[in-house]
Amino acid sequence: MHPSSIMQTANRFLRSRLSPEVYSIVRRWIDWLMPYGQTSYSQFGEDLFLARRFADKNDGYFVDVGAYHPRQLSNTYALYRRGWRGINIDATPDSMKLFQVLRPRDVNVEAAVSNVPGAIAFSSWGSSPENTAYRPQIDGVSAAHGTGKVVNLSAVPLSELIAKLPDRPQQIDLLNVDVEGLDLEVLRSFDWQSYKPTIVIVEQFSESVHELVESDLYVFMSARGYQLVSWHRPSLIFERSAVSDAT
Repeated sequence: MHPSSIMQTANRFLRSRLSPEVYSIVRRWIDWLMPYGQTSYSQFGEDLFLARRFADKNDGYFVDVGAYHPRQLSNTYALYRRGWRGINIDATPDSMKLFQVLRPRDVNVEAAVSNVPGAIAFSSWGSSPENTAYRPQIDGVSAAHGTGKVVNLSAVPLSELIAKLPDRPQQIDLLNVDVEGLDLEVLRSFDWQSYKPTIVIVEQFSESVHELVESDLYVFMSARGYQLVSWHRPSLIFERSAVSDAT
């Protein structure tokens, strides 16, 4: 088995048995003690795919919704190190303080994103990648780690959030969405007419390819001219098709 496959298997095992906070600490020690091949900051190696796909592009632009942490479990940090910049968005209170320190070239926004603007109840377990407003996710995490702190937030559409930025992007190369169960709502709030990102990464928990292609998320992306080019379960990686680029 390739060393990267061994590490991915070990990471999945640790993630299933450790709390998010403990896993992050253990992962940092593993990375320091056992460096191997190309460094990946993503949870499932998504940034290794991006490194190949954008091998010749060192000045791209990304939008990362549910960014969580500037380095840990990040699909965009490796790109940032190469010269990319973008917008990091997360609803967890105070989540952007560390981004301001470690990702100063980026626009860092603390906000909840949804296609339905208005008040939402957001559950937080501190600095955890599992913080969410999605009820089934809340119930699952609560069963494992206890009831989280509920924070009342005001959600805004992603299109509105980007439009209000003083230095909004002219082009978006990568749209990354990971909001623990509400990914489709974020996609529905994006301005697909103005921005046509080359790559979109989004989570979808499917047990089979058949289930995946019948999901609302897959249908939504296909209707917008995107084809699935990689599956880093649970992350789906879509690429805008050449036919769509010509229209």
